[in-house]
Formats: sequence, C-alpha cells, structure tokens
Amino acid sequence: MSEVSLEKIREALQRIRPIVPESSVKESLYLQRRTGVRTFLKLENLNLSGSFKIRGALNALLRLGKDELARGVIAASAGNHAQGVAYACKLLGARATIFMPERAPLVKAESTRELGAEVRLSGNSYDEAFRAARAFREETGGVLVHGFEDPGVMNGQGTLALELLEQVPDLGLVVASVGGGGMIAGVATAVKAVRPDIVVVGVQSSAFPAMQRSFAGGHLVSGSSGSTIADGIAISKPGKHPYEII
Repeated sequence: MSEVSLEKIREALQRIRPIVPESSVKESLYLQRRTGVRTFLKLENLNLSGSFKIRGALNALLRLGKDELARGVIAASAGNHAQGVAYACKLLGARATIFMPERAPLVKAESTRELGAEVRLSGNSYDEAFRAARAFREETGGVLVHGFEDPGVMNGQGTLALELLEQVPDLGLVVASVGGGGMIAGVATAVKAVRPDIVVVGVQSSAFPAMQRSFAGGHLVSGSSGSTIADGIAISKPGKHPYEII
C-alpha cells in the first residue's frame, strides 16, 4: 500500500478526531456572484492552530513512540506548521524546537512560543530555516517532522477532504493552495479515490510558482521571484513526494 492512501487518510481521521473537530463549511455569496456558481469555503482557519496544519502535525506525532518523542521534536515552518507541531507537542508532553525564517510574521512566532515551543529564527526563507532544522536534527538526534514531505502529515491534511465530501455532496471542483504540496497531495488522494469525477486545482502565488513550473516542465524545479502576503505558501522548492502524488 502507498504511504499516502485513502485507507491511511481514514485512519488519520480516526486518530485526530478526538482532538481536532470537524471544521465547518460556509457558502460564500460574494464568490458566487464573482464566479457564477455556488462556492463554499472550508473554514480551516478556525482550527486549533489557525490552519489545516494541525491535522498533519498531530497525525504524524501520534504515530511516534514514547522513545521517539523523548528525543525532542524539530520542525521548520513559515508559521502554520510551527503552531500545529507546537500544539501537538504540548498535548503529548514532548519538547518542540521550531526553526522559522527571520521574516516570519511576528504573531506566528509569538503564538508558537505561547504553545510552549522553543522558536529559533534562522535565515530569510523557509528553505534556510529548514537547513538549520536539519542540522539541529543531526546534532541532537531529535525527530524532524517535515511540513509536507512526511507521509503522516500528508495523510493528516487529507482528512479535511473526507469532511468536505460529506459536507458538500454535489461537489464538482476543489481549489487548494499549494506551497510544498503536502495538503493538496492528501486532499487529491482522498478526493480522487472517492469521487474521481471531481476536479482538483492547485493555486500558487505568482511570486512562488515552483509547483506550477514543475508541472509545466514535467520535472521538479525551484523558483521564486519576489514576496507575497501568503507567507504560508512561500516555498521556493516543493516536495518531491507531494509532486509525485499530485
């Protein structure tokens, strides 16, 4: 069985459900007027850590043994994965060390600290922060929870699609943001396994179009050309595993 599959996403939903409640769906009249079709928003921003990231972080950490958790948990993030990992570690009693870019939004860094994690600012981008996290893992032997390459994370993110399929039975199109690709990999896996007729579209900022360029070129590439207010998807090199899945 693939590391990311409908069965594993269903298992992830059972695993995280006692902690992460189903997020609501809201019909948007504004977007309906703009698009001409009924449009719904999946309100993942109302989750415990302010985004869908709690799903993947919690699923990945709940799969670890006590000995692994005792070594400490390490992550790199622009902000949302950081809060998800920090919250999950707080629940599980594990030490969390999170590396974030120096330009990460202050509110996200502070929120991560408030959840009990040690935050280390390193570099000007997610990629530089991740390199620092990887070096720290080699130095300390901690467990590195990757924000989008980890299969447990992708399966966890895919749980939102299982909810969405039940909440909007006549769903025809899913639009998902893409940074490293972990969320859309999980979502697409779930959606296409249950309803292959549904179209899944990934959207990127034109300032960080690496996944779009990878699809256009037929191979994984890096790319960034500026800054974006969408800091959570400001990833210049998408994940190899998510790319292969989506």
